[in-house]
Amino acid sequence: MRARGLFLALALVASACSSSAGPDQARSDGSGGALVEPAAVEDPSSEGVVATEGEAASGEGATGRQLGEPSSDSASGDSEENGDAPDGLAFENQDREPSDDGTTESGIEDDAGAEPDDSASPSDAPAPASDFDRLVDDLIAFVEQERGYSFETRPSIELLDGAAFGAAWSTLIADDVAEHSIDYVNYTDIYRAMGVIDGDRSLEEIWQRFGDAGVIGFYNQDTGGITLRAGEVNAFTETVLVHELVHALEDQIFDLDRPEYDSAKSEVEWTFSALTEGSARRIETLYRQTFSAAKLVEETEARRSLPRTVSLTEFNASFLELQFGRYRHGETFASSLWLEGKDTLDAAFENPPATSEVVLDPPAYLAGVETSAVNAPPADGEVFESGVWGQAGWAAVLTDLTTQAEALEITDGWNGDSFVAWRQGDETCVRAHLAGDSPDDLDDYAAALEEWARIGNGREIFYPTADLIRITACG
Repeated sequence: MRARGLFLALALVASACSSSAGPDQARSDGSGGALVEPAAVEDPSSEGVVATEGEAASGEGATGRQLGEPSSDSASGDSEENGDAPDGLAFENQDREPSDDGTTESGIEDDAGAEPDDSASPSDAPAPASDFDRLVDDLIAFVEQERGYSFETRPSIELLDGAAFGAAWSTLIADDVAEHSIDYVNYTDIYRAMGVIDGDRSLEEIWQRFGDAGVIGFYNQDTGGITLRAGEVNAFTETVLVHELVHALEDQIFDLDRPEYDSAKSEVEWTFSALTEGSARRIETLYRQTFSAAKLVEETEARRSLPRTVSLTEFNASFLELQFGRYRHGETFASSLWLEGKDTLDAAFENPPATSEVVLDPPAYLAGVETSAVNAPPADGEVFESGVWGQAGWAAVLTDLTTQAEALEITDGWNGDSFVAWRQGDETCVRAHLAGDSPDDLDDYAAALEEWARIGNGREIFYPTADLIRITACG
């Protein structure tokens, strides 16, 4: 589940699920209808890879690039004040001092203190384009070429220093909680019962901490603008900007605000999030492939140098996988659809798939594979939430038990599920029915879930019929 204000990510990077959204779903609207998507977090579930836009990597000295989910890398530094930025570019004034050569630390020219140009009329002469403006022009052209569409309007870009960005993030989460407080309470309880978050933590706290763990940028659908935590424009910043520009472009073309998905009983909120993040990751990856060897080193070093105030190791593996998985699997999904043709990818934006199963298996999507409907299990109290946990959701839960790859292999035989949640006393209980593609697939699930039940309190595995597993978790 993501925070509504984050299109994450994250999106964990930010997101509270709606009352009917599944456990791996994030809200499709941001605070006040804004889509906010986190960029650049380290994914502890990935070996030796540092991720941006919400993918996490483990260990120090990790190199390379991973998908897009919230990441734990955090950016800091002052923002550039550039006067009246042309074409809607906005910069936060952090009183950065220009260097002797007339540039700021970011390398963008600062005309403060420059000799006046008597040949130019203050009323007629346009503001000169900065190096940053020209860079954005180039990135916009790249995104338009690779996506096959043109921007209707140029998105604004705001650069904030660490403190200002952190304050903006905190406001997004606070506003989202105020608007969707019931959802935050419900999914805090559901996630605690399923072991996705620890019992003494709330989703609001986790999302706030997630921002401290390294969110460095987001696209806000409400304003149509991009906000970056940045003090220096470098190769790493460029890749983040490309990613966010894809969101801005696709929002203008397809309208990414889909509040109706929040109340869907399918996984469409998660699949749509994976599609949008994956599409942005696809073009981000293409842009990175244009880098020289020297620029790739620059990007890696810039990523490594980002200061962190919170480590992603404080989050449960299942929670991180719920967030980061949509970026990783989404990129493969979007790339596979693009290879079939632009129209195939566009069709998915118009009518995204209903299950994470086909996002994890693009050939199944292209073949039109459908999943069986599974009847909801009985509840021992008044149901306050129900829906589909999904293959991606079970794979995430099992990462608390095994590796990411093994969890995906175990859950590959998913053929539908249905869950309900109710409260009894001080506890919340979640119960699900799960079906497999074959008896062997169901056996694989059973073995893994029985082990998962053994390592946690209040968990029980039962077999009501030969073709169903009943999972109950209370906490």
